[in-house]
Amino acid sequence: IFVAAVPIRSGTGDLLGVMSVQMEVERFFSWLRGIDIGAGGTFLVVDRAGTAAYRPGLPANADAADLSGYPAVQAALAGRSGVDISREGNGGVELVAAYSPVGKHGWGVVAAQ
Repeated sequence: IFVAAVPIRSGTGDLLGVMSVQMEVERFFSWLRGIDIGAGGTFLVVDRAGTAAYRPGLPANADAADLSGYPAVQAALAGRSGVDISREGNGGVELVAAYSPVGKHGWGVVAAQ
């Protein structure tokens, strides 16, 4: 379950209440399933800690992967947008990754191939 809550304030800043929404993670991210970046590619959404909030093909109850060590994730979480080419793994496979922060929420998106 994904929960988001925001305060509701008066014109003078007094707290009037809190609005919240609860939604299943799969339903929240369902619009991402339509993104096709080609064979061997992936699209990720990470939270502010660099933990995968969404990875295509994995069930919502799968263990969340810590992706905070990846340069593209680090860049997105630092508020930068761009494209990097790097070598990953023992075989030195070339990886092209585009990344961007998600507004003011501290999350990030990464598309890699």
